[in-house]
Amino acid sequence: MPEYVMAAGVTVAGYLAVVLRTWIRARGMVQLEKVRGAVRRDVVRELPRGSRFVDRSDHVTIEVGQGRPYEGGRRGLGG
Repeated sequence: MPEYVMAAGVTVAGYLAVVLRTWIRARGMVQLEKVRGAVRRDVVRELPRGSRFVDRSDHVTIEVGQGRPYEGGRRGLGG
């Protein structure tokens, strides 16, 4: 087998490895952000009324207010 064919094969394999690594890393970051979003959603749902949740890139601020936690759609049904 000529050397240029082997070199081309190694080059193609290298490019495929880089693409696969990039795809796996990006997919992992997306999955991580989905999990973080689910956790944030659950935390916010458990906060009492009047609370404030500020999510910035460098930190998260949670100010707990007074009142009962939101009860999933039962607000305003009169009883």
